Amino acid sequence: MSLTEDVRRVDQLAQLCPHLVPTEDERIRRMWDMFRPEIVVVIDSGERPPMPVDEYVERALHAEYILAQAKQERAKLFE
Repeated sequence: MSLTEDVRRVDQLAQLCPHLVPTEDERIRRMWDMFRPEIVVVIDSGERPPMPVDEYVERALHAEYILAQAKQERAKLFE
């Protein structure tokens, strides 16, 4: 599942069941649990500083882009 699909699923959950995602912190925690571990490692600074959901998603998308670029560069080495 892609990162944008994960974000969309959490957004849908927040709309359909607001009692399950009552705060931004809970929304970020649910996204954190859904993201691939390598993305979480890139955006994690050792502790989760408070940040808005939009900034968290932006960081995750940037991390996904960086990881995809690195994967392409590694693939070129073996061509």
